[in-house]
Amino acid sequence: MRWTLCTPSTSEPPPSARSGHSAVCVGQKLVVFGGIQDKRCLGDLVVLDTVKERWYRPNVRGKSPGERAFHCAVVADRFMYLLCGRSTGQKHNDTWRLDTETWEWNRLDDNNFSTTPLPPRDFAAAVALSPSQLLVYGGHDGVNWLDDVHIFNTEL
Repeated sequence: MRWTLCTPSTSEPPPSARSGHSAVCVGQKLVVFGGIQDKRCLGDLVVLDTVKERWYRPNVRGKSPGERAFHCAVVADRFMYLLCGRSTGQKHNDTWRLDTETWEWNRLDDNNFSTTPLPPRDFAAAVALSPSQLLVYGGHDGVNWLDDVHIFNTEL
């Protein structure tokens, strides 16, 4: 096994250098969102088409989650779910869904968590248990490291 550098040839620039971002695969697309650069949170969405080997910035519709870093992103079917994280001076406990066919953002109802409300946090981990259930574990609430587990139902 070995690593190989991927250098897509494209007229569209790749995402800027960053950390604390999310990157998920949806089919043949790598979707990169947000992060932090030079102590400034980012809220951009950049996609790598792995078949055409090109970066692009889709025309996104709807209100976006805004600038944030250290959030979680998971994929279920054609949707990318974005949870928690932080922007400058504020931790979040919200949940967003991006339809990767229409590129439309929607904020989901916070009452869909098994334990309502989900305490704000960053540095958590999340996974899709099924197309209708997301699990969030741990993170940091600004004071304490967390070891709690919450399940979000995407169909309520």
